[in-house]
Order: sequence, then structure tokens, then C-alpha cells
Amino acid sequence: MGKRMESLTVTSGKRGKGKRKSSLPNVEKFMMTYFARLMWCVFGLLTLFILFFTFKRYYYKHNDRFNVAPTAIKLLGSTTYSLKYFQETFELQSPQNGFDLVQSDIVTRIQERMPIYKDVSMTYTQGGEVLLKVEERTPLAKLSGNGRQQLFVDDEGMVFVYPRGGKFPEIGGFDMPEELLPGNRLPESLHCMLRFLSVVSDSSETFNSSIDRIRLLGMDADDGLRVTLNDGRVIEIAWDNMASEKAVSEGMMKRIKNLSKVLKSDAAKGKKFFNAMAPDRIAVTE
Repeated sequence: MGKRMESLTVTSGKRGKGKRKSSLPNVEKFMMTYFARLMWCVFGLLTLFILFFTFKRYYYKHNDRFNVAPTAIKLLGSTTYSLKYFQETFELQSPQNGFDLVQSDIVTRIQERMPIYKDVSMTYTQGGEVLLKVEERTPLAKLSGNGRQQLFVDDEGMVFVYPRGGKFPEIGGFDMPEELLPGNRLPESLHCMLRFLSVVSDSSETFNSSIDRIRLLGMDADDGLRVTLNDGRVIEIAWDNMASEKAVSEGMMKRIKNLSKVLKSDAAKGKKFFNAMAPDRIAVTE
């Protein structure tokens, strides 16, 4: 049997250079590709979103069909100033784009210049109208000793001009701060006057007479209040923590309740002065 000859091939020369395999596994390569495609999709959607809203904004702001005539502006909630006043004061006398109007600074300007309004809003309706809604503050008292213009204050201590005027209790007996202008608030230490007036808002029933004016008895509110009624009777009243309390206190309510009983009693007939400074008694004098 002859031996089977095997051929041996010998390769001479330099060793061939093979392709170098990637160091990243196939899963990582897939994730990199997927992430890149996802980022391009997000970028494309974001671009379309920006283009859409840019076009929409341009369309709404430069189309005459959305212009609002001055007669299409409606004022709701105001009893002190007319729509004509708003149109003249805030440049609303010519047609303007409805979307521009409600996005402008008119609401902010009204709130800054007219603190009589507690809340202001503007809405552009589908019917092509702009609704200007305001919520007026209700005067609780007027400030005395101003010397510049008659100012009023509400139960929150906001100071404002009230063009309608009217008969309101007057508060004073304190130095009027220079910064106490319309749009500012009465100092917290004086809010006891406002709380007293809020509780006895129907003073004709509580005291058998309405309140004419309230003054501080001393340098600050803790010294007490001097209340003059329209029938000429005078009340001096105080309770604990008058200047520092933040709300109507039980001590104040108790003092007012006792005072009301005395003022309505037969013993109070013909009397002019009522001292309610002490916690548990009320002195009555001529």
C-alpha cells in the first residue's frame, strides 16, 4: 500500500494584514444607531412644532379678520369708570388685533394705575369681542388729614381713589405716611380700625347710630380707639394686642358685644360718653 502523500503549501513573504474587528459588541452598535435616529426624529418634530406655531402666531396677528373695533370692547363690573375712560387712558380708540390686546400689558397697567380694581382680566371671545372684566373694591372708610386728594381704604387696607364719593366713616388720628398713596396699603398696626368697622359695619343696629369717625387715642393703636357716632355719643374702646393681631379676636368681639348691650339699655339714654377700655366693665358718663 502506498503512502498517501499530503501536500504542504508554504506561504512566503510578509504576513497579510487582516481586517480589525470592532471593539463594540453588536448590541451597543445597534443602540448607538437607534439613539441617533431617535434624536433626528425628535429634532424634526421640534422643528415642525416651532414652524407650526410661528405660522399660527403670524396668521392670527396679521390677519385683519381678528382686528377688534373699539365698539367691540365690553367693560364688565365697573361702576366708577366708563368704557370711554378706559379707551382714552389705555389707547383703545382704534382697531387692534384681539390676540395682541389680551396679551399686552394693559391688565398690568390698569392694576398699577387703578388700585380701586381688585382683579382685572381681558378675554378675546370667539365672537370677536374683547371682554374687559374688573372687580371693584368696596370702600370701608375714608382717610382724614391727607391734604392732597380724598383717599379711601377697603377691609384689606388697600388705599385708592373712589370717584363716586359718598358717606363713609372717617379714620385718622395718626401721622399720614408720605408713601401712603393709591396702590399702597395701610400699615398693619392700624388694621384694628378696619376690623372694628368690619364687625360693626351695620353700626346703626349695633350702636343705635352709625359711626362718624374713628381716631387713635394715643401714639399707636394699642392705646385704644376713640369712636364718635353720628348722634354725638363718644366711645373709647381697647382690647388686647390691638396693633399686632392679624384677625378679628375673641377679646374684640366680646368688648363690642358688651358695649352694644349698654348702648341699647335704658341706662344709656341721654348719656354721651362710654368708656370700654377695661375688660369687664363699661363706664357711662354724661
